[in-house]
Order: sequence, then C-alpha cells, then structure tokens
Amino acid sequence: MDEDEVSGWFEEYLSAFAASGRGERQPADIVGFYSAPLLVTTDDPVLWLHTSDEVVSG
Repeated sequence: MDEDEVSGWFEEYLSAFAASGRGERQPADIVGFYSAPLLVTTDDPVLWLHTSDEVVSG
C-alpha cells in the first residue's frame, strides 16, 4: 500500500465519519471501515464488539 492509497482511504473514512456525525449518513455506512471484533477503550469499561451489528449499535 502506498501513500496515495492510504491518503485516499483516510479521506473517504473521514468524509463518511463526518457525514454520519452530521446525521447525513447512518452509522452502518461506516462499519466497513472497521472490522469485528473491535476493541473500544474509553473512560468507561473496555468493550469488545464481536459483530458488525454490535459495532453499529455500540
């Protein structure tokens, strides 16, 4: 993977994530940028999201 491919992927991800945050796209539209299982760490407990459905609703 070269720098242009990485930049293109990130630009696509950022655009989809921002659109989801603005309510223009559904969270399910960005699940393809993640893979399950997904480990999520926050100030609250650590979460393991085992499926794509859990990633969307998590």
